[in-house]
Amino acid sequence: YDLDKHFYNNLFRHFRWSNSYILPYNWIGTGHIVYNGSFYYNRAFSKNLIKYNLKYRFVSAWGHLRDARYDSTTPFTWRGHSKVQLAADSSGLWVIYPANTDFNDRPNTQTFIISKINPIDLQTLRTRRIIIHRRSVSHVFMVCGVLYATDKYDARRARITHAYDTHTGVRRALYLPYINKFSYNVQLLYHPKERRIYSWDNGHQVIYDVNMSH
Repeated sequence: YDLDKHFYNNLFRHFRWSNSYILPYNWIGTGHIVYNGSFYYNRAFSKNLIKYNLKYRFVSAWGHLRDARYDSTTPFTWRGHSKVQLAADSSGLWVIYPANTDFNDRPNTQTFIISKINPIDLQTLRTRRIIIHRRSVSHVFMVCGVLYATDKYDARRARITHAYDTHTGVRRALYLPYINKFSYNVQLLYHPKERRIYSWDNGHQVIYDVNMSH
C-alpha cells in the first residue's frame, strides 16, 4: 500500500504531501497511527501489528495479538474490517481490541483488551480488560491513560458514553455530546502534544479542541 506523509498544516489542507511510502505489508481499517517517527498498523486480515520506520523505510518491529478476536463479526459499529485500534496519549502507545474469548457470562456483551505496548519492540507492558455492550461502540481513544468510547459514527449527534481509567480500574458512564458534522466518522484519534482530537468524517478532516479538567 502507498502511504502519503501529510502534515496538519497548509500542506495538508491543500491536499499536498511531503513524502510517499510503499509499505511491505498491506494495512486494513482505520486503527493505524503515526507515533515518534514510525507508522504502526494492523496488517490486513491478520492479528499482527507492524511498526514501519518512516525515516529509514523498513519494518523495525512486528507484534502478534494472540488473544485478539478476528472474524466476520465485530462489536465495533465502525472498524473498517479491522477491530484493532492503536492510540497514543501523554503516557505512551496503546492497542485496544476485542478478545477472542469472552471472560464474562453476561449476554450481549464483549470483553475488550486495553494494552499499553512498548513502542520500540511492540511488547505488552500491561493489560486491562473491560466489558462493553456489543455494538454500542463506534470509536475509542486514549487520554492520560483513560479510555473513552463513543456511540454513533453515522449520525450527526453523537456522544462519548464510557470512560475507563487504566490506572485505577474505575469505569464511568458518561454523557458528553459532540457533533459528527458530516455524519460518517471513520476515525477518531487524540493528539497528546496538541491536545486535540482529529477525525475523518465523510472525507473531511475535523479537529476538536479538548479542554481537560481534573
